[in-house]
Amino acid sequence: MSRFRVSVEPLHDPSAAEAVWHALEPRADGSFFTSWTWIGSWLAATAVTARMLTVHDGATLVAAGLFGCAGRGRLLLHETGNPAWDRLTIEYNDLLVARDAAADPRPDCLTALAGQPDARAIELGGVDARWLDAASAAGLPVRLAQRRPTFAIQLDAAAGDPDALIDRLGPNTRAALRQTLRRLGPVAGRPAGSLEEAHAFLDALIELHQDAWRARGQPGAFADARIRGFHHRMIETGWRAGAVELFAVSGPGDPFAYLLNFCQGEVVHAYQAGIAGGLPKRLKPGLVAHCVCAGQHAGRGRRRYDLMAGDARYKRNLGASAGDLLWLTAYANRSTAAVAGLHRLTRRITSRLRRLG
Repeated sequence: MSRFRVSVEPLHDPSAAEAVWHALEPRADGSFFTSWTWIGSWLAATAVTARMLTVHDGATLVAAGLFGCAGRGRLLLHETGNPAWDRLTIEYNDLLVARDAAADPRPDCLTALAGQPDARAIELGGVDARWLDAASAAGLPVRLAQRRPTFAIQLDAAAGDPDALIDRLGPNTRAALRQTLRRLGPVAGRPAGSLEEAHAFLDALIELHQDAWRARGQPGAFADARIRGFHHRMIETGWRAGAVELFAVSGPGDPFAYLLNFCQGEVVHAYQAGIAGGLPKRLKPGLVAHCVCAGQHAGRGRRRYDLMAGDARYKRNLGASAGDLLWLTAYANRSTAAVAGLHRLTRRITSRLRRLG
C-alpha cells in the first residue's frame, strides 16, 4: 500500500495554487519551468481550466502539479491543450517535488489521474525518463511521441573569459567565431538595467526574431499577441528577482543580438533570441552572443548555460549533450490506448490520401 495520499481537484482559484507553490517551492529542486514565476504567469495568461494535483505523506505536502483539461478526456501537465498557447513549449517539465520525499510520487500520481472518471490520456510534455518508469510502475500503456536531445555549455571560473570559452570549441566553430569577432568587434554584452529597459529589449528581440522567421515563410514564436503578452507579464513577475533576463550584445554600433534567458540556481536557460539579419552568411552573430552571455554568467558563479532541447547545429557547435527530454502520453487503460492508436492510423491514411489526390 502506498504511503502517499494523492488528491486531484478542480482549480477554481489560482490563489490556491499560489499558496501550494509558495509552501512547497523552497523545499523542492524544481526547474525554472516548475517555479511560480513560470506557472503563475502561465495560469494568469491562459486562464486554463485545470485540476490541481497534490501529494501528501501523512500531513506533509510533498508534491504538486497542475493539469490542463482538454477535450476527449486529455489531462496535460502544465499545458492547456490549445496549440496556440502550447507553442510556449515548456521544457524540464515535472511535478514540483520536495527534495526529501521518501519515495517517487509519480507512479501514484499517474494512478490517481488515470482513475479520474473522465480521464482518457495523460499528456506529459518536456519531461525526463522518470515518467516512463512511473507509467510502467503504474501499469499504464504509454506512447512516446518525441525524444529531443538537450545541449548545454558547462561553465566554470575560466569560462568567464569569452576567449577561453571559445578555445574549448571545435576548430571550425572557433574559426567562425574569431572571424565574426574581428568583423563585428569590439563586442560587449549586458543585461537590461531596469524594468523598462527589459521590456524594451524584449520588444527589440521580438522584432528581430519575427523578421528572421517571416523571411523563411514561417510565423515565428511571437506571431500571436498572446504569447508576446505572456513574456511581458513574465518580465513583470520575474525580472527584479533575476529569474528573467533580457540581454543585449553590441558591436561598436547598435545591438546585433538580444537574448531572453531564464535563471534558476546555477542554471541559465537560453530560451529565445533575436539576431540582426543582413550580415554576411559566414558570420555567426548568434554564436558570439551566446558565448558573451555564457561568459558573463560564468563570472557570476553559474555553472550551466542550457541551450534547451532540439538538435540544432548551433547547439551542437557550442554545447555538449546534456540528456534527452520526452513528450509522451500515458493512457488510462489499454482499450483507450488502442482506440487512440487507431485514430492516429486513420489520420495518417487520410493525410496520405489527400496528398496523393
